[in-house]
Amino acid sequence: MASKTWFYRGRDEMGRLVNGSLEAGAQKQALEMLREKKVVVLDIGEEQKTGLDILTRRFNRVSTNDLVNFTRQLSTMISAGLPLTDALTILSSQSSPAMAEVVNKVLVSVEEGATLSEAMKRSGDSFPPVYLALVKAGEAAGVLDTILNRLATSLEKQRDFRSKTKGALIYPIIIVVGMTLVAAVMMIFVVPKMTELYQDFGIRGVQAQEVQD
Repeated sequence: MASKTWFYRGRDEMGRLVNGSLEAGAQKQALEMLREKKVVVLDIGEEQKTGLDILTRRFNRVSTNDLVNFTRQLSTMISAGLPLTDALTILSSQSSPAMAEVVNKVLVSVEEGATLSEAMKRSGDSFPPVYLALVKAGEAAGVLDTILNRLATSLEKQRDFRSKTKGALIYPIIIVVGMTLVAAVMMIFVVPKMTELYQDFGIRGVQAQEVQD
C-alpha cells in the first residue's frame, strides 16, 4: 500500500495542542503511530498536496547532516536493545522535516513487514546504494547495530572532510573573485581614462610641434 500524508491535530502528554503531518499507508496506521507518540488525536485527515507543496518538498531534501545524525542515533538505539519500530518512531519526532518524512515512510514499510533495507529503498533516494547494501548485509549477518555504527563513523568522517575541503577553498575563491573585480574595474574605468589621457597628450604634442614649425 502506498503511503499517504496525513494531517493531524491533537494533544500531547502535557495536554498541549499539537499538530503536524506524517506518512502512513492508511488512517488506521496513522492513528497507531500517533498513539505510540502519546498524542490524543482530535482531528485527522489526508493532506491535500498543492503544486506549491510539491515544489517545496522537491527542494527540501535530506542533507548530509540529517543522514549522519539519523544513522548515529539509530545505531545507538538499536545497540541499546530498543525495537526498530520504537526507534524509528522516536527519530521521526526528533529529525528535521525532510528527514522526518523519510523516516515515517521507512516506519510504515517496516510495520508492513519489510526489512529495514527494503523500507529504506522504498522511501526514495535519500539513502545511497552502498548504504542500503551495507544495511542489508548487516541484517543478514545479525550485526545491524555494528554496521550502522561503522556507517555513522564513515559518514561523519566524510562530512568533516568535505567541511575542511570547503574551508580550504574559500580563501583561494575570495582571492580569485577579488582579482576578477579589480581587473573588471581596471578595464571599465581606469583603462578608458588612461587611453583618453594618452590621446590628449598625443594631440597636444602634435599641436605644440606644429606651433614650433
